[in-house]
Amino acid sequence: MAGGIARNSAVMFAGTLTSRVLGLVRSPLLFGIAVGLNYPAGNAFDVANKLPTLIYMLVAGGVVNAVLVPAIVRASKQHDDGGTAYINKMVTLGALVLGVITTILTLASPLLVSLFASGLEGPWYNLAVAFAFWCVPQMFFYGMYTLLGQILNARENFGPFMWAPVLNNIVAIAGLLLMMGIYGSATPENALDASLWDGQRIAILGGSATLGIVAQAAILLIPLYRMGIKLRPDFQFRGAGLSSVAKSGGWVLASMGAGMIPTLLISNVASVASQRAVGMSPADALGVPGNAAYTTAYSLYSLPTSLVVVSIVTAIFTRMSAKAATNDMEGVKLDTSRALRIVAVFTFIATALIVVLAVPAVRIISPGSSWAEVSSIGTVLLTMSLGLVGVGSFTVLQRVYYALEDARGLFFVQVPFFVLHAVLILSTVVLPARFIVAGVGVSMAITNSVTCIAALIQLRRRIGGIDGATLLRCFTQLAVAAAVSTGVGFAVLRLFGPFSEEFTFFSAIIRIIIVAIPMVIVYLAIMRLWRMPELNALIRPLNGLLARLRKRGTPRATTLNTTETSQPNGVIVSLNLEAGRRLRDRYELVEPLVQSDEKFEWRGTDTVLGADVRLIIIPTENPAREATVDAARRGVLVDDVRLIKLLSIFDMSGGSVIVTEMPRGVTLAEIIEGGSVPKTRSAQS
Repeated sequence: MAGGIARNSAVMFAGTLTSRVLGLVRSPLLFGIAVGLNYPAGNAFDVANKLPTLIYMLVAGGVVNAVLVPAIVRASKQHDDGGTAYINKMVTLGALVLGVITTILTLASPLLVSLFASGLEGPWYNLAVAFAFWCVPQMFFYGMYTLLGQILNARENFGPFMWAPVLNNIVAIAGLLLMMGIYGSATPENALDASLWDGQRIAILGGSATLGIVAQAAILLIPLYRMGIKLRPDFQFRGAGLSSVAKSGGWVLASMGAGMIPTLLISNVASVASQRAVGMSPADALGVPGNAAYTTAYSLYSLPTSLVVVSIVTAIFTRMSAKAATNDMEGVKLDTSRALRIVAVFTFIATALIVVLAVPAVRIISPGSSWAEVSSIGTVLLTMSLGLVGVGSFTVLQRVYYALEDARGLFFVQVPFFVLHAVLILSTVVLPARFIVAGVGVSMAITNSVTCIAALIQLRRRIGGIDGATLLRCFTQLAVAAAVSTGVGFAVLRLFGPFSEEFTFFSAIIRIIIVAIPMVIVYLAIMRLWRMPELNALIRPLNGLLARLRKRGTPRATTLNTTETSQPNGVIVSLNLEAGRRLRDRYELVEPLVQSDEKFEWRGTDTVLGADVRLIIIPTENPAREATVDAARRGVLVDDVRLIKLLSIFDMSGGSVIVTEMPRGVTLAEIIEGGSVPKTRSAQS
């Protein structure tokens, strides 16, 4: 399973990384030059462009992620058409609901701006409303993108969903370049003049942002069509089993809605800081972070989660849903522990790197911004990063609750901490304007950490344990490694001297390279010193890839082309087994494990589930083939988590194939010897 998760995660990581890089080119790099990160116009657009994203997270992002994937997995297994009719009903219903909601909220744009940015006044409020009329329609296309993407994810086709945002960023970048070509760059001298934003300028910026989301959703129709899913409107909702979906979705919606309250408060508190800056001199105002600065810092803060955590969790979620559906709590427990530990390896070192290199990181993505903007955003980023381990772990736990279809339980876990977060956010308004958004970052770190702990405790009761000793050992060791790495980073960074207004883009790159490398080396060295198994889980996929590449250079090691074996009766068997060949268009041969007169064993890959498997090929001429295959078919009925699971049995030209999971436990003989399984039952199997 680890190999499958690694491969699927790699595809998603590549797509997300490309999208994130382009996203950073789009904003804050180009956006900072064209509009300004701490400028009132930048804050007005950020509020408007954030509205559809927030509603998408509430309606589509929560309900679809939590409910749709498990529902489609069940429909794919239970329906003869592979769930196609069910998918058509879901898409039709989703489009109707999203269409109605989007229309209503677009008309209510002035109210939404007042709700999310009560601190904006006068011309800057009017500018935000104008942007909102262009941006709020994105909600429909965000929802359809999520809906179509999760259908692909449920079919184990993860790549398109993660690569589609690349097109969105390309379209938006083109819009920013067009606006800069017509109107030039933003300057401190015109930062406080709202009259410079005419209808055409607003349309270019807002329209290109929305057009990018349209393209992002539409491009997913291509892989769906190639998979044979032809979407058609289907309004026959009665008897489709959508009531259970609605019930579960209701709790998810409640949870996401409660979680939206802190986000609403953050947006308003940041707008208060922005409005206070309007009364300052241009030089002082540039040092006050507002909504755009918060979004910029958040884009860097969320990189570890979006690049690594979401990729790992998305790859494992469908599989975990299948285990939960069969009440395999032991499998869910092991998957949860594994995912939490692998994610923690990344989030601990990411926290250390951001704490040390926050300011250089901001300078790299905003080379055209002033030193006052860069330093203020760097402070916000640093405070946010303190909760990165908590938010990464909670992302895993959230998906476990969804796989268990226990959105209700998750809701009641989160509610007290939503209240705590709201109180902490509101308390930041007493701070000086330049520290308000940084205070918001501290409130996020505190809330994310304590919410994660509470969710973990509740999940332990729900599934009968969480492998607590292993998790405690892992997190403690990673915390020590990250702390030592942070100390090394600050020591190396001091060699460059203090930051100044002359701190340039290239200086930032040099600092990041020279400081980050020893930090990562020290972190990994400590993991190696303690022989942490999580390190092996990370390097095993890389070692496997290198091994396969080496073996491809020596054909005899990986290829049994026109395989020949001498049977007792003198018959020569030709099976044509070679690395890369697919059996039944699903199981790909990777490397041979055992070759004898009676059978061939290969390590392979289930290309549908992305899992490592063992394939036992028994030649037709083997006199024991039929008895072996018959025994294997009966063995499928034996349900014991300690035994190697039989996945599939089928015939091929020249023999029969038995597919099992890769061996990792004790043998049946060892279990019988220990008295755990009656010999009569083992004989029957």
